[in-house]
Amino acid sequence: GARALPQYGADGDLGPETCGAVKRFQRDWNKNKPYDQIAVNGVPDAQTCARLEEALVAENFRTTAID
Repeated sequence: GARALPQYGADGDLGPETCGAVKRFQRDWNKNKPYDQIAVNGVPDAQTCARLEEALVAENFRTTAID
């Protein structure tokens, strides 16, 4: 949601705020899906985007609170 990018929002840039949000998702994915690990690098590559789509439709996917 909007809280994932509190400073700039969805602005189309792949800056530090977006990379941080992507890394949080990648870490959460690996924590929730230990049998389907993805790289934690902050890059929204094809592998990460496919998992993000899957997580968006899952009812039981858990995310980490933003600090």
